[in-house]
Order: sequence, then C-alpha cells, then structure tokens
Amino acid sequence: MLSIDSYQAPPTAKDRALNAPFNIFDAPLARVPVIRVFGATGSGQRVCLHVHQVWPHMHVRYRGPSELGAVRAFGRELGHGLNRALGLALQDPSGIFVAAVVPVKGIPFYGYSASYEPFLKIQFANPGVVARASSLLAAGAVMGRRFDVFESHLPYTLQFLVDFNLYGMGWIHMESVRFRSPLPEQAAVAETATQATLFTDSSVAAEHRWVPQGVPSYLVTPAPPERMSCCELEADTTAAAIINRRFVRERRIHNQAREPADMAPQGRLLHSLDL
Repeated sequence: MLSIDSYQAPPTAKDRALNAPFNIFDAPLARVPVIRVFGATGSGQRVCLHVHQVWPHMHVRYRGPSELGAVRAFGRELGHGLNRALGLALQDPSGIFVAAVVPVKGIPFYGYSASYEPFLKIQFANPGVVARASSLLAAGAVMGRRFDVFESHLPYTLQFLVDFNLYGMGWIHMESVRFRSPLPEQAAVAETATQATLFTDSSVAAEHRWVPQGVPSYLVTPAPPERMSCCELEADTTAAAIINRRFVRERRIHNQAREPADMAPQGRLLHSLDL
C-alpha cells in the first residue's frame, strides 16, 4: 500500500449490507463509503483497489438485557434516535446517517476489566458525521442519557488499517477480487516477473471480472463501476475478503467476572520491554 483515501459513491453489487438483521432502515442507502488504496502487485503492476463494506463506526456500552430481541430493539431505538439527532444538527431531517447497530463484545480501553463486556457497534453511512455523532451521544442528546463512546477519535482510513491488520508499505491479502474493464493486453513490468503473477486480459478468469468476456457492459445488472484512475489495474473487493486480520492471534483472556487464581503469566504484553 502506497496511498489510501476514501470517497462516497452510489452502492454497487459489492455494497449489500451484511448485517441485515441489525440495519436501522429498510430503505437502501443513496451513497456509501468506499476505501481506495493505491499500490502495486507482487509483479510490480500498479493497481487502484476499491474496498467496499468498510463502515466507519464507534462503540458504546450496552447495559440492558442479553436476550437478542431486547438487544435488537434497543439498537434500533438508539439508531433511530441518533439519526434523528444528526438530522437536526446537520439540518437534514430526511437524511440516513446511521447504517446499522450491531451487538459485539470487547474489553474497555479505560480502567481495569476482568472479562469481556457487551457493546453496541454503531456503523455510519458517511465518515464525516462520526465526530458530530460522538458529541451528541456524550452530551445526552440521544434517548435522554449520556453514553460512553469508544473509538470515535480514529480517522476513517486509520480505523480501517487497525481493524484489518494493515500497514503502510505492506501487503493486502484477499480471498476474492473483481477487476474493472479494460484489463491491459500486456503488462508493462520488468522481465524478471513471471507470467503467472501478471494480470492481463488473457490471464484473468471470468469470476474475477465485473463484465465477463464477450458480454456487453449494458447487459450487466446492476451496472458495473467505471474506472477512476490511470493505474494499470483497477479492482474491487470487500472487507470480508481481506484475510490479514486472521494473522493476529487473540490474546488469552477469561470470560468470567471473577479472575481465576491460576492464570499462567504470558510474558510482557509490551514487546519493547522484552530486552
């Protein structure tokens, strides 16, 4: 990865909601956020990668009943209340700002916690409203209560890097990708690159294309996205297809309120102290 930014775009086939049971509104979003990454493949081909379904988000503590129905009802009430407050604050009462409210578990960053705690992950349709939403929740403008807000201070692109275990000048590993047309007839790379690592019009399989070979673009529904950059390759993927976060091992932690006495030491958690 050499450079990273984001933009808002009309949803495509790769922007379908994965958290449908926890969506706040049944109506589709008019525009969705897309991460755009510029870099190169292993063979040196320059590529512009569009990453879909990466929703800007924040977390709030959940103190209610643990039954799924109660969690979902509280999440919808929270989402509608926050969306209404954002509409008033941004002078757009009919706008859809909150995409979904998803129950998750986590360890609070502040203070000491002996186990996981329940949280609600609030996903937004636009990263530009996250800071305002955090202020409204902390001020008690939603549901008549003040919420403890977590991770609202992270910029959208940095949040993406942290969540998916990505680094500048590092590799993005993906399970699936779709290339935008047209693909290069011949790759302009060094002679040392092997033909198997090159992505050209003759080497890319049909399942990795938005428009299969021999099919006119106007017959593809929904319409495939057009190229945005001057890079040799331009492709789309989804957050679920990125496998970098599978390389991170979860730290062993008990899930009970009481701390067991026989927990074996795991060494220093700050690796810089292991000198």
